[in-house]
Amino acid sequence: MSNSALPSDPGDEYTWLIETSDDGRDWSYELHPVHGPRDSGGIERAASAEDLARAVLARRFGLLRTDRDYEWDELWFRAIVWNHRNACDHTGSQPPFLPEKAGQDPDRYGNYLLHHHAEPFAVEVRTPRQVRHAVQDAPAAREGLGGGTRAGAVSRTELDEVQREIARLVGEAREAGWSSEAADEHRALRTARSKLADLDQELADRVADLEQQHSHRPGFTVDA
Repeated sequence: MSNSALPSDPGDEYTWLIETSDDGRDWSYELHPVHGPRDSGGIERAASAEDLARAVLARRFGLLRTDRDYEWDELWFRAIVWNHRNACDHTGSQPPFLPEKAGQDPDRYGNYLLHHHAEPFAVEVRTPRQVRHAVQDAPAAREGLGGGTRAGAVSRTELDEVQREIARLVGEAREAGWSSEAADEHRALRTARSKLADLDQELADRVADLEQQHSHRPGFTVDA
């Protein structure tokens, strides 16, 4: 059979998993305090397992850039990558099974392979110092957009918190409006307006800081 007639190599599809550690010895599946495992595992295609391990860490560090809910700065991070087509038993008689039989979501499948002692194809480890430097140098990633980036972004969590706080203040203003204390209503509305003004100023300061730090980079732009 000629090379052109050979079936395409399925080894370009990989499973990846991100773990964290306090000391570099004991590792656990990374679970964000708000988002859980959303950005800590998956299945995707790449040129090699090594390339994918580095890429998923870089992508994760980009998300950490604007994350205010996660105390990550003293954690070790590691990415583990498997070629699951080669790591699984193709007879289907014993685990680990291929994704279609394992019944695992893509973000949990790496944890499944690890549990069944499948041999990784690549492992990349970053110390806390390396993580801090990588996060500092990473562009702020836009959440939920497949790793796209936008400098000056504010995290979804920050916006949700501000929205909840404003809704609470407006609710207080409405309650005060039903009473005889008009001053209470005005005070709550002024506080809500002040919260919006503070967020707007924070965005402006963040954009200005990014422009100053990175304007020397070719093609660098800031979406305000």
